[in-house]
Amino acid sequence: MDSCLQTNHGLQFVHLRCEDCILTHSPPPNPPPPKHEPLGFDDFVGIFVAFISLGAVVLWAFTQNNQAFNFSLVETAPALRPAASPAPSGSAPPVSGQIASPAVPIPASPQPLGSPQLPKVIPVVPLTALPSGSPLPRVSASPQAIAFPDLPPNFWASPFIAELARRDLLVGFPDRTYRPNQPVTRAEFATMLQKGFEQPKNSRSLKFNDLGAEFWANSAINEAVQMDFMAGYPGNTFRPEQSIPKIEALTALANGLNLPAPSAPTDTLSLYQDANQIPDYALKPVAAATTAGLVVNYPDHTVLNPQQIMTRADAAALIYQALAHSGKVDPLNSAYIVRP
Repeated sequence: MDSCLQTNHGLQFVHLRCEDCILTHSPPPNPPPPKHEPLGFDDFVGIFVAFISLGAVVLWAFTQNNQAFNFSLVETAPALRPAASPAPSGSAPPVSGQIASPAVPIPASPQPLGSPQLPKVIPVVPLTALPSGSPLPRVSASPQAIAFPDLPPNFWASPFIAELARRDLLVGFPDRTYRPNQPVTRAEFATMLQKGFEQPKNSRSLKFNDLGAEFWANSAINEAVQMDFMAGYPGNTFRPEQSIPKIEALTALANGLNLPAPSAPTDTLSLYQDANQIPDYALKPVAAATTAGLVVNYPDHTVLNPQQIMTRADAAALIYQALAHSGKVDPLNSAYIVRP
């Protein structure tokens, strides 16, 4: 490209190349990049504070909204989740935000885990399994459970019955009742004597015609006879199912304990309003039992009722007084004990 320049000497043509014009009028080249300086101490402090702040924010979000998170690694499948069991007494409750593990109960005794605690069952003998003609089987009353449900605390014979039951010298029926007003048979009275006394035995062993080989009270009857408490009837019979009157029970106790009769039996028996109902064979034994403090009369201590059938309450009172006379139990204070 040509360009003309005017000078003081006139026109002068100057020839310039295009390349020179381009180089003359193009912008200056790009400046070199600035040099980076290394981070200083203040920069590192700022970065550290920024990371601490960010971590605090994340931790706060986890603790405040833990329930909103659902991690599949923590959640147990419903079919495999163990049943919830109560936490042991005194254990601290789980802190909010923590995953509580199911509590495992610790057995109180050295028993394998998972073994059931079965209640104690009292066996009851079915009535169909009892021998024909035998009474209901009886079970002992333990020292921790001497109260019978059919025996009110204010019942006149309750002190005698309770003490004998506590010493396991008297038993109730399988339904835990005592049935104090039920009559006593001769076989049952022989069983009471066998359980309560250990007298010297003679070598006599009678085989009564009316006792079968499998009769339930054979052993008790045999011992009551050997201890001289009881005897048979004419014809070598014992009559085990016959109810025993009070006069026979008093005679049996006086004979078995070998109680001495007073010198004037009739004078001793005069304190009873119905003394004339006492048969001759029983005058001395009943007088001896009266002197020894064996007689208990309810409801009036001056009325003997000698021919009245003895109840289970009467039997408990007479046997307890016989044991008290022998020094085997402590005396009781009752308004119905006859004290001559």
